[in-house]
Amino acid sequence: MGLGKTAQVIAFLAVLSAKADRPALPHMIIVPASLLENWQRELRTWCPALRVVLFHGNARQWESERLRPWGRGDAKAGQPPPFDVMLCCYTLFERESAQTQEDRSFLKYFEWSHMILDEAHLVKNAASARSKKIRIMAKRAQRRLLLTGTPLQNNLAELANLLQFIMPDLIEDQAAMDEFMDASPDDEGAQAALIKRVKALLGPFVLRRIKSQVMRELPAKTEHVAMVTMESKQRELYHATLQRVKGEMTAGAGGSGGSKRNNANAKKINNIFTELRKICNHPALTRWHYDDAALSVLANVALGRGTFGPDAGLERVKEELETMSDFALHNLWKEYGPKHASHLLSREQLLGSGKFTALTALLTELKAKGSKPLIFSQWTTILDIIEWLMDDLGLAYCRLDGSTPVEERCAPHLLCTLLYINLVPLQSSPPLPAPYLTRSRRVALWQTHAGRRWWISSTTRTAPSSRFCSPRALAGRG
Repeated sequence: MGLGKTAQVIAFLAVLSAKADRPALPHMIIVPASLLENWQRELRTWCPALRVVLFHGNARQWESERLRPWGRGDAKAGQPPPFDVMLCCYTLFERESAQTQEDRSFLKYFEWSHMILDEAHLVKNAASARSKKIRIMAKRAQRRLLLTGTPLQNNLAELANLLQFIMPDLIEDQAAMDEFMDASPDDEGAQAALIKRVKALLGPFVLRRIKSQVMRELPAKTEHVAMVTMESKQRELYHATLQRVKGEMTAGAGGSGGSKRNNANAKKINNIFTELRKICNHPALTRWHYDDAALSVLANVALGRGTFGPDAGLERVKEELETMSDFALHNLWKEYGPKHASHLLSREQLLGSGKFTALTALLTELKAKGSKPLIFSQWTTILDIIEWLMDDLGLAYCRLDGSTPVEERCAPHLLCTLLYINLVPLQSSPPLPAPYLTRSRRVALWQTHAGRRWWISSTTRTAPSSRFCSPRALAGRG
């Protein structure tokens, strides 16, 4: 990430285009939607002579009609196409709509010099529909190139899938690959021998760059782990939930049932850990403030407004409300207008989480220093509550998550912005682009394990941008 893989690939394509003895075949570059604009910009910057076609969004139909004559079997078939690079998105190989199927058929019209996959770990699962479709398309390419910043030691089976993708002629037999990768996980000697074999196999095909080799001018990254204690009511709720579940587990321990009972208990344990994680993050992710009496009041209002449909009766409305968290119920009351403001959660309840209290202090400190933090969370609902906190503190922010339209996510000003806060899911799909991370002075990971609370922030020093844009106009609300 941020080590120049994109620039290297563009330089490689520029060298290929300058060789007169090479056939005039175009290249296909497949990237996450969030990186489309970045690739366009880098291609213009590093090699403006390359003719780039963006095959994405509404332009796909127009481009396919324009370029179809250069495809197989048409009048201009056999002639060099009027482009050098086709830039498209992984979603083209994920969806099954009639339009995407037609688009994939169109792309098969062409012979490709190189198929280049950015964030190539997205095809590590050979059984996924995305991977299968891309492998079919790759048969039309003479060569394949994979780019990834993900460490290779994550999973040997996934690594084997990537090797088979990039070298289908060398590794044709799945059984032979399975035998090559076979090693008992309990046998340290066999595992060491396997790792040695894999390294020998990877050697000729992998160009690995690490930050200490190519960016020596950067200062070392520092990480600060701050343990955060829960607020008093938050702690009470945590322990009350724990005791309640212990009682339920004890009551269900007796009797018959065998494996079915064990499976039910295992599911309960998973559910309780999720529930405890919610409480650690913010009590409003569970329901404890709005009791049954408060739900009855809300149910009558919701019934009168037809919130859950014209056919939903009072009992049905109550059932729906009982499944909602305090924060969801708070937002429902907000939709009903200011006359119901007395039913909303208070600022005290907003700060009723130890992590949000710590975040408030941290943001105040960072604002005084002129820093621009980037906040990650695994749950988009946490981002919703953080938005509430931003509004309460009067801070401008920009939110990016899976619901943010690609056009807004790829806006060039987002990559060099003076926005105060960027709120991004930790496991966003598509992944967060490297420019967001490499241009951030501080990156904060909002992470919780049941029973343990921590705030992790890492600091990197990069040159601040002098460009400015309006944060409110760009906020993509999920």
